[in-house]
Amino acid sequence: MKVIDHAGNSLKPGRLLRWIPTSQVDLYVKVKDVVPPTKDIPGKVMFEVTFGIAPQPKEGGAVQFKDFVTVFDPEDELKAEAILAKTDPATKAVLSMSAR
Repeated sequence: MKVIDHAGNSLKPGRLLRWIPTSQVDLYVKVKDVVPPTKDIPGKVMFEVTFGIAPQPKEGGAVQFKDFVTVFDPEDELKAEAILAKTDPATKAVLSMSAR
């Protein structure tokens, strides 16, 4: 099985892709690795995203990306997602609001 883009081109390591996750964001990513899915295992596409960050007038401090959340333990993250998927929608809204 092949992993392809919207036009039917195979995704291959080293290929540059234009990624538009929302109408406000337009990113270019480089494919690092592609593992096609089989009937036994899920596939994956690993890519590298490069962001341009403007020069900063201060030496200290931090540049914050508010759309990113660090996953410290992927297994715990998957367990949390599974639990939230099973919760009542009204409860889920309360949980997500209190977690922010």
